[in-house]
Amino acid sequence: MYDTFGFDWTVLRLSASAPNAQAFLDAAKRRGVLLDVVDVAHPDARDLYGADLALIRPDQIVAWRGNSDADAAGVLGQALGWPVSRSQAAATGAAAGAATGAAVAAPRHAGTSFGVTP
Repeated sequence: MYDTFGFDWTVLRLSASAPNAQAFLDAAKRRGVLLDVVDVAHPDARDLYGADLALIRPDQIVAWRGNSDADAAGVLGQALGWPVSRSQAAATGAAAGAATGAAVAAPRHAGTSFGVTP
């Protein structure tokens, strides 16, 4: 499956009922980020990732997974390391998680792609 990711950001659609990910495409275009959407037809893919959508970084690490693209701009921004205050991160993470069942990788330390500024 790694062959399908390419060298850019990728959103995997992991089920027939997954959102079309247009919100991710729009957010990436606004920021000048190259992003592809790939439909994964394997029946076990959704169970493997535990979500309908997965955002894959160019180094093939899962940056985010969730069931909705409603906060695609915020998810992509955080994955790209754009500044996010602790209050914004808490509000966005809690709201997105509660509303969409989203899982966002927790920061390991400040300065990572998910680093949070005070």
